[in-house]
Amino acid sequence: MSTLNLYTRLLIFYKTLQSIDNYFAHRESIKNFNLEKLYKRYIKRVTETKDRYLFGLVMMEFISELKNGHSWYFDPWLYKIYGNSLRFHVFYHDYERKWIIDSSSRENVKIGRAIQNVNGTTAEKFFKGKTIYINASSEREARNKLFLTPFLLTGTKIGLDSGEVIRVKRFLDKPDLKPLLKIIDDKIVYIKIPSFSSGIYAKTAFKYIKKHIRYKNIIIDIRNNDGGATPLWLLKLLMNKKYRRFNYCIIKPKTSLSIMYGRNKKKTYGIVNYPSEYKDPYKNAYNGNLAILVNEGTVSAAEDFLFSFKDNKRATIFGTKTAGTDGDPYICTFPNGISIAIGSVLVKFPDGSRFEGRGIKPDIEVCPSIEDIKMNKDVILQKAIYYLNSR
Repeated sequence: MSTLNLYTRLLIFYKTLQSIDNYFAHRESIKNFNLEKLYKRYIKRVTETKDRYLFGLVMMEFISELKNGHSWYFDPWLYKIYGNSLRFHVFYHDYERKWIIDSSSRENVKIGRAIQNVNGTTAEKFFKGKTIYINASSEREARNKLFLTPFLLTGTKIGLDSGEVIRVKRFLDKPDLKPLLKIIDDKIVYIKIPSFSSGIYAKTAFKYIKKHIRYKNIIIDIRNNDGGATPLWLLKLLMNKKYRRFNYCIIKPKTSLSIMYGRNKKKTYGIVNYPSEYKDPYKNAYNGNLAILVNEGTVSAAEDFLFSFKDNKRATIFGTKTAGTDGDPYICTFPNGISIAIGSVLVKFPDGSRFEGRGIKPDIEVCPSIEDIKMNKDVILQKAIYYLNSR
């Protein structure tokens, strides 16, 4: 058993409280937000919980009360000890109201199966018991994160609608994320960008587009793109008309804005609002037809990237509604590797309406059925191809 001493636990808890007080930009989303009440609710458990795993759960529960997907507690030790890779991906189907396996690298785990129970408890009841530990801006986001949080699944048996039972094994390998390029019917360039967390994916996509810039049609697939840093240079390459970005309300040192939003400011603290402003298109931008594929796993910087194309109708967007969580967090790291993040940027639509927890709706909604998934039929991509070929 690994433990954390009282000094370390109190330091982490104190710094978390301080960071929320100084930087948390999402207060308006929490009814009757009261930091003092949160302190009183958790201080006893913080002082009494020595076990590192259990303390992590206490802190996750505490931070999840912020109802914000960009506020979290991270302990690399938890991932090292309990960081199982399932080797299959699960999402929550908005219409079937079930958790569905839609990709798998395990031979005995078939796609299209619905999860019925976990350790004999119904999947819904299991979710209700674990949701208190999941940082999310909406219940929908929390449902889609449930099977992406490995240390909540340690030692579990997952029962499927087929009657099969999957034992959660210890796989420490990471998914092999690669940008993908393919030419469809000699007419359409398809580019899959799995993440913006590493610049290599966006840079590779940029090179693909430059190389094929004379093609009439391009599809950009950002389904299950887990965000990172918004690639503004990639956005400009695809933007052939005036565009704007979200509204941003920022509570953090504004030196970061010079990198994040291209604005130089002196180092100060406080609340700063940056309303949407139209920008001119890039003179050498791609001028062909553009389609973008999205789903519930399109989050953070991927949504930031997407919004401009939705707003000015530069692209036609296909798929299901995005997660609805964005904003650069303030991060505090401790000597033992533990870190906490507090959402310090509040994102809104240009008209001032709420984005957080609501997401971006596609122009053409396409939701794969369970039968589509079982047949490995990508109906979202097929719809985009049909649409572009008809133009």
